[in-house]
Amino acid sequence: DERVRAVGAGGRAGARAPLVARVRRRDVGEGVGDRVLPSVDGRDGRLVVACFGGDYEGSPDVCIWSSNLEKGQWRPAVKLICGSTAGRTAVPCWNPVFFKPSDSNLYLYYKAGWSPREWHGMMIISKDQGQSWSSPVALKEIVGPAKNKPLVTHTGAWLFPSSRESTDRWQVFIELSADHG
Repeated sequence: DERVRAVGAGGRAGARAPLVARVRRRDVGEGVGDRVLPSVDGRDGRLVVACFGGDYEGSPDVCIWSSNLEKGQWRPAVKLICGSTAGRTAVPCWNPVFFKPSDSNLYLYYKAGWSPREWHGMMIISKDQGQSWSSPVALKEIVGPAKNKPLVTHTGAWLFPSSRESTDRWQVFIELSADHG
């Protein structure tokens, strides 16, 4: 079982969110994902979670999936996005991170690429609480969040907890963005 915490504090530093639900892979779809990652409060009290899944981690068919908790029941997972190169070659997607700041848009950040050493940051945006999504946008000059939500500073800038891997080390850092990525 994976425990999911809803972020009801809008991503503010130091805010703690209550434990609101238990998510089991079988609840959202067999074979959908190995990891259920950060969630958001959806409209009308729904809880929205995301995961990545496919044949195996790193397979080109690994996509980002989402499920909603509505009236105590998990809805079947739906495929939100699959990765591809400019030449339309399928690439795996990784580490979805939902974020719902006070502007009422719902952001989904994720990684696309063959491995953590090669991936790049992407995002899609929903203006209707996850009912529909924008086309994917590559993040400019940043990698974006690796697994945790951004924090919003008092100036409105966003801080993204991020990381990069190389063959000999793992580097953890914070990225600053004034335009959400």
